[in-house]
Amino acid sequence: VDEKLYSRQLYVMGHEAQRRMMASRAVLIGLSGLGVEIAKNIILAGISGVTLCDPQPPNSFDLGGNFYLTEGDLGSGNSRGELCRDKLAELNEYVKVDVASNVTSLKDEGGLLGLVEGASCVVVTIPLPTSLLCAINEKCRASNACFINTLTTGVFGYVFCDFGTSFVISDKDGENP
Repeated sequence: VDEKLYSRQLYVMGHEAQRRMMASRAVLIGLSGLGVEIAKNIILAGISGVTLCDPQPPNSFDLGGNFYLTEGDLGSGNSRGELCRDKLAELNEYVKVDVASNVTSLKDEGGLLGLVEGASCVVVTIPLPTSLLCAINEKCRASNACFINTLTTGVFGYVFCDFGTSFVISDKDGENP
């Protein structure tokens, strides 16, 4: 553990929690404003790796929420995932950031379900059909991966978390370690 880089987290969470986070791999589906913010935060926190999945091209609405996209990205033919990858990877050299280039559509259920294998956590930050969300959640449960579905719509939002049946809270009292 790079104590200089992660000093604040080590103070709050302790070495064991940081080591567990550094061994985790996340899949992030959706790189709108919320998705890119989550990607930034988990990369800075020092997760082992993150796979970005957003084959959608950017639109003008993305410029108001995704701080890694520019007007020049509109009409570039690249996906939001591809356009954000390098800038996100610059945040922490210890974190592997890749793009799920095999998923070419958010309607590709097989491709999205295939991303769950080997993941510690799958986070969905864009609207998807309920049937697809349920399928991803079931695949996460079968693979012992956490599932988080969250969405913001202006000042409103929601979050659904399924950490599985063996979820353990290791912070017994809320006090600093």
